[in-house]
Amino acid sequence: MQLRGITHTKVKDSLKDKFMGRVTKILKSQLDGGKIVKAINTWAAPTLTYSFGIVKWSKTDLEEIERRVRVAMTKHRAHHPRSAVERVTLPRTMGGRGVIDLKNTYYSALHSLRQYFLSKADFPLYRVMIENDVDDVLL
Repeated sequence: MQLRGITHTKVKDSLKDKFMGRVTKILKSQLDGGKIVKAINTWAAPTLTYSFGIVKWSKTDLEEIERRVRVAMTKHRAHHPRSAVERVTLPRTMGGRGVIDLKNTYYSALHSLRQYFLSKADFPLYRVMIENDVDDVLL
């Protein structure tokens, strides 16, 4: 992405638009509650999660996306307006909706990528990546 001159902001904006477009399509489909959450987690969320470690996402970016999901769910009557904010990302077994928590997924993906590259430190390419490791972007 950096070699082609594509900025992170353009990539993030296109990923956000694609993600929210998919969320809106899912919410318009009139599925029941459990199926809506499963569709968001399996069809919409990977548009963002595949970019974790490549595109730099800030905490506020991820919070804004989660807020937009909650607003869309409220707009399409999939979540009550006065329900607790935390309930959206709580697992269904604990009384929540079960929507994937993007912040936790982002930080766990970065952690697992770092662990992978550190375990392969004997390869020259991985050594260079470890030396040039920045806080939020590995590649």
